[in-house]
Amino acid sequence: VSYKWEFGDGTVVTETTGQISHIYQNSGAFLAKLTVKNSDDLEAAVTAVISVNGGIVLPVARIEADKDSTRIGEPVI
Repeated sequence: VSYKWEFGDGTVVTETTGQISHIYQNSGAFLAKLTVKNSDDLEAAVTAVISVNGGIVLPVARIEADKDSTRIGEPVI
């Protein structure tokens, strides 16, 4: 048995197991297709629309202090 995965973003993978993972690089709606072929060359396919939303961007804190006017133990304002 073979499994042909088409993820709708140009990525196509053929595997012999029924499980796979895929990471989309962009957000949007993608038409994914799975085609399964058995040893008799009979095949069946199913499609699904995959909706990918933009990821969460975590904030980055940056703190700078003047090294000439800051002393250990004193608050930085």
